[in-house]
Amino acid sequence: MISWFNTQTMNQRPRPSNGVNFLTATPDLTGRVRTVTADALDRTRRLARPLATADRYSRRGWLKAGLGGLVATSGCLGQSSGESADDEGSDDRREPPPDDQDTTDDTPDRSIRAENGRDGHDGWRPQQPPTERHEHVRHLVEGYTGEVSVEPGGTLEFHVSTDPPQRYRIDIYRLGWYDGAGGRHVGSLPKDEDTPGFSQELPKAERDSGVTADPVSCNWEVTDVLEVPSDWLSGLYVARFVLTDGSEEGVSTAHPFVVRPHPDRQAAGLIQLPLATAQAYNGWGDKSLYDHTSDGTAANAVSYDRPYVNEVTFHLNYAVHLLRFLEREGYDVAYTCGYDVHRHPNQLDTYDLVISAGHDEYWSRDQRLAFEAARDNGVNLAFFGSNIAYWQVRYEDNGRSIICYKETVDEDPIQDENRTGLFRDVGLPECELQGVQGWGAGLYNFPDYAVQAAALDHPWMAETGFESGDHIEAVVGPEWDWIRPECSTPGELTNFFHHEAGSSDLDIERPADADAVAYTTPSGSTVFSAGTLGYTRAIDPDPDWNLGWPYVRVKEYAPDVASPDPRLQQFTQNALDELLRRD
Repeated sequence: MISWFNTQTMNQRPRPSNGVNFLTATPDLTGRVRTVTADALDRTRRLARPLATADRYSRRGWLKAGLGGLVATSGCLGQSSGESADDEGSDDRREPPPDDQDTTDDTPDRSIRAENGRDGHDGWRPQQPPTERHEHVRHLVEGYTGEVSVEPGGTLEFHVSTDPPQRYRIDIYRLGWYDGAGGRHVGSLPKDEDTPGFSQELPKAERDSGVTADPVSCNWEVTDVLEVPSDWLSGLYVARFVLTDGSEEGVSTAHPFVVRPHPDRQAAGLIQLPLATAQAYNGWGDKSLYDHTSDGTAANAVSYDRPYVNEVTFHLNYAVHLLRFLEREGYDVAYTCGYDVHRHPNQLDTYDLVISAGHDEYWSRDQRLAFEAARDNGVNLAFFGSNIAYWQVRYEDNGRSIICYKETVDEDPIQDENRTGLFRDVGLPECELQGVQGWGAGLYNFPDYAVQAAALDHPWMAETGFESGDHIEAVVGPEWDWIRPECSTPGELTNFFHHEAGSSDLDIERPADADAVAYTTPSGSTVFSAGTLGYTRAIDPDPDWNLGWPYVRVKEYAPDVASPDPRLQQFTQNALDELLRRD
């Protein structure tokens, strides 16, 4: 059962100035009235807070060149590729999701398989143009969560703004497979009506204020508070903010958050979701860690206290492709994000397998050391993506700010091992953990992986149908990693799939080899690296929900990317069955 209260009455002025508690009685999702005091809300806010140069190549130039004109050609995620990318949000006038999806379940089965047997709903699907550029934000309705993640039974605050003031509701979805719907509507705030919105002040960013550790962040009032039901399963959730009246009725934006593992349910695998990377590229408020999604100079810090330009970003899509596959197959997994691993690194040791999902580019040093320690303690690791653990960051403001001096690394006030910049420049090259290191780049052109004959006898190749010389079409891209002979790994590498630089007829932006590898350590743990961002799309049972960059262009010469590769799906199942120690 979801409990909710809207803090609109608390936001009305004048506020009491004498410190006396004031009350507001509001209905929760069952229609029952709750009484909330101002002090109780303050306590909720406090409790919800967390516990307290080799290969240096400027990625900015490539990304700016590659993304500069894509908006007009990429269309809208979840819509036809020919639609305009000039507007924020959708204008589909859609009805609210059905109310019959009660989250209270009498069954004790809280497994991934049982969860995905429930009725799905596709309202989670991205409704915004596939862009992270600040100039496409209209600020009609938008919001963010007070935390990146929440535990079942915990409390999550929402900060929502509507400009001009209009009524809205919040629809919440859990992402998974759900018989192809890809998500389940778990509730709305409020359940049977909407709530009045108001405009909140937008932060100002100076165009060339990048050389600073002060991120663009909002200081918006709390508008809605969700008491997360204790029976919600760990996962990636999306809160969609929907206008419910006015000329723009139906327009929506959204914000992702993670429900962490339930303290009473121990899963076999843990999925680390790349929310830090999503924020690094997020250009809301005119600043990101990149020039191409900033107005002027890129920043050296970004904040979680702001909306996203695009709710399920380019860089989160790769993880969504993976979780759809995992949940369709019923794998026993739970979910976390990078900051949770940063602040609770020992949690990794309780799992058989820990997975880094998709474009997981920005890590803290504590995260990286936690993965190494888990591997050396016998925990299996899998990296389903590429360009992973590339930039070392620091968290500040109780995890709400991400600090990363990049091309300006010499201006970082910290110049010891905790300085930001490339991991390989602070003594922790990616290949020593993952077995591969990047990055190569194909922009719109994705070469193939070739099956390696020497690996055909490996158990993970069983029943795949792979033969020597077979190709996996257009799976290498848009970024990829490769084996570095000079790199030391604690085990011999097995190379399953390989792309040889220069072997493709495509015009590759940054030619390099690509490799999917595994190795086994003296502790008995196994580490797998997919070596390419395109891997997860190739195993998604229905990948064509993602119509964004760069796939609208890749499909022109490789139409098979609209469907999964069953051979690679079987290979992945074989690998996961072993890594998760399935009988």
